[in-house]
Amino acid sequence: MLKLRNILALCLMIGTIYIVVYSYTNIKNIISFTVKTATKTASDIATAMREKSLQATIEKLSMNAKTRSQQIGTEFEKAAAAADTMSEMLSGMVAAEVIVDVGRDTVNSMLRTVLEHHKKFLGVYSVWYLMRSIIWISLM
Repeated sequence: MLKLRNILALCLMIGTIYIVVYSYTNIKNIISFTVKTATKTASDIATAMREKSLQATIEKLSMNAKTRSQQIGTEFEKAAAAADTMSEMLSGMVAAEVIVDVGRDTVNSMLRTVLEHHKKFLGVYSVWYLMRSIIWISLM
């Protein structure tokens, strides 16, 4: 009987050790799987947030660029209209053979006045000079 008890005790001890080792291994695998899954999920969320943030930034920059280009275009159109008006006025005087002493100093004074009233017209003189050159060449 003593032998049977010893064999049963030994079987119980081996069974207990097997259950403990199996549980430890199983828990280790579950923890590893959980960490990998959580890491992948966090990585996927971070990637999605980064892409969404990047897209929102691109859209905002695009809208800012469009708005700014429209503002610049409006200012250029104002400057071109001012230069065109001056060009038509002076070429009309030449075509009608109006005798008015309009020399370079007078035109420069007129341009200076326009620039003083419209500080954003940085290119008025350039646009005017180009238009004036085209008109004078066509009148020759």
